[in-house]
Amino acid sequence: MARRDPPYASLLTGTLCLLIFVELVWVQLRFASVLPGNQRDAVNSVARDVGVSHAPLHQDPPSLLNPAIIVFCYDRPGYLNQTLTSLAALPELADFTLYISQDGNHTGVQGVIETHRAALAALTAGFESWQRPRVPQLGPRQPGHAWLAQHYKWGLDRLFLKGGHSHAVIVEDDMLFSPDFLTLFMETGWLLDADPTLWCISSWNDNGFSKDHDWDPTRLFRTSYFPGLGWMLSSRLWEELGPAWPQQHWDHWMRMEGVARGRDCVVPEVNRNRNIGEVGANMDRAAFR
Repeated sequence: MARRDPPYASLLTGTLCLLIFVELVWVQLRFASVLPGNQRDAVNSVARDVGVSHAPLHQDPPSLLNPAIIVFCYDRPGYLNQTLTSLAALPELADFTLYISQDGNHTGVQGVIETHRAALAALTAGFESWQRPRVPQLGPRQPGHAWLAQHYKWGLDRLFLKGGHSHAVIVEDDMLFSPDFLTLFMETGWLLDADPTLWCISSWNDNGFSKDHDWDPTRLFRTSYFPGLGWMLSSRLWEELGPAWPQQHWDHWMRMEGVARGRDCVVPEVNRNRNIGEVGANMDRAAFR
């Protein structure tokens, strides 16, 4: 006999979809309200089309209890210097504790951190730098993605389990940031606690091409594909993921259905960070912002 849903199932599903849609439009309105005035019109027109009140524009989103930013780095002092300079220019940095987690003890990287230490300590809610002992868990010839996965596990355990932070924004040492990079997380981070169907906020849109597309810089949307590359997670999610964290290919693991379990990430149409590292085999830098 074919399985039949109870008669109210479609009604519940439709109601849930509507609530999730209205929720995200509310966040778009909030996000648009903190951008320059000439960028708000597109999002406001979306609100009018779906009948959402403009009242949320005058309300503040719930504050993040104790947010942090963690910069993962290894042996690229030139890139790290650019990343830290870009971070230091963000006005919302004062609301975050900043951690720099170094894999090993590369002296050039240490020098860059020391150069920025005083300024970053003054600009943030707190500042620390760490060095992780480089002990391979998969043998001395383990690949680079294994070192990175193991570094993530070590750094996020320290941030959440010892630091007691509520949310963390994860970046790496080859990223530059838009002026509203942290605004995105301040305006949307509360959704991770309010909506169990969401598990991350990302500043990166894999389809955010710079050519032949007319993107709206104020628009946000949900995606089932984990984007990474400048993203936020909550302490509650780390309690779930941390004990099972893989020793390699952490980002591919995040995209497995058994890990994601149908949850989405919120991403912007227009990317809020830019990667300045070497071009990969499957990436054409000229096509991305």
